[in-house]
Amino acid sequence: MAVLWNNKIVCMKNKLLLFFIAAMLITGIKTYAQDTKDPLVTVVNPEKQPEFKGGLNAWTKFMETNLDGDLLIRQSAPHGRYTVIGDFLVDSVGAIRDIIIIRDPGYGMAAEFTRILKLSSKNWLPALDKGKPVPYRHKQSLTFVN
Repeated sequence: MAVLWNNKIVCMKNKLLLFFIAAMLITGIKTYAQDTKDPLVTVVNPEKQPEFKGGLNAWTKFMETNLDGDLLIRQSAPHGRYTVIGDFLVDSVGAIRDIIIIRDPGYGMAAEFTRILKLSSKNWLPALDKGKPVPYRHKQSLTFVN
């Protein structure tokens, strides 16, 4: 199994998860705010975007520990590049909710992406605007290469 990294295919065994994380962070599509049921006002460009508690290193470790790196092999997916696109809300207390899968290439990838996001809930620091936490929608892609 390999992962796309800056348009190059990198073969990996146990370190595959690190590249899933990098692909997810690098190929992020667009972030935006949207009205929600959350009582706080949402903004399009907050002063600080949401982030996983502990920053990028903690997010990387979380993904390495929890992402199923053998998913495509177990699902007998043909060799190729597969991109899942999801949209989710990091609410004003840092919980992940309202996950919407926009593109699902199959083979269980959308379910895996959703599972990881739900597992990470409440491990996020919310976006901040004018010093106050605000809910913030994020659109993100995750690319698998088999």
